[in-house]
Amino acid sequence: MLLKTTAYNGLDNESFCKLYKEYQQVLFKKLLLLLDAHEVVKDIVQEVFMKIWVRRKYFKADASLKTYMYRIGHNMIVDYYRSLGRKQRFAFISFSITHTDDDKIFLEDCLLKLEDVIDKLPPKRKQVFELCKFKQKSYEEAGEILNVSPSTISDHIVKANQFIRSELVKQVYSA
Repeated sequence: MLLKTTAYNGLDNESFCKLYKEYQQVLFKKLLLLLDAHEVVKDIVQEVFMKIWVRRKYFKADASLKTYMYRIGHNMIVDYYRSLGRKQRFAFISFSITHTDDDKIFLEDCLLKLEDVIDKLPPKRKQVFELCKFKQKSYEEAGEILNVSPSTISDHIVKANQFIRSELVKQVYSA
C-alpha cells in the first residue's frame, strides 16, 4: 500500500484513513491470536492507531507501517499481561513477528491439545480453572460465585495445573 506523505507532516489525513480501513481488521485478527479478549483487543487496536496518528509526522513513505503497527500491538499485549500479575498470565504465549505459517499451525495445534486436556478435568475443577485462568477472577471472586472458600479454589487450581502439566508431558513423550 503506497501512502501519501508530505515533506513536513509524514502521513496525511487521507492516507491515514486508508491505512485504518485497510489494516484495522487485519490487525485485530492478528492480535486476537495473542489475546482472546475481544473488547481488550479492540481497545488495543484503537490505541495502536492513535499512536500512529500522534506520531504520523515522523513516518516516511518507505516505512513499513504494517510491521510497526503489529509491533506496537504486540508490545501493548505484553504490557497487558504484565499488568495481570503472575497468576493470571497462564494463557500468554510469546509470539514473534518472524513466525512462519508452520509456526502458527504448530501453535494452533498446541492450543488445541491444551483445550483437550482442560476438557478432561472434572467438571467442578474445570469450572474453577476457567474462572480463574480465562475469565481472570480472583480466588475470592471464584469462591463467591461457586459458594466455596478461596482455599478450595486454590486446591482446585493446584490440582488442575498438576493434571494439565502431567497430561501434556505424556503427550510429548508419546508422540
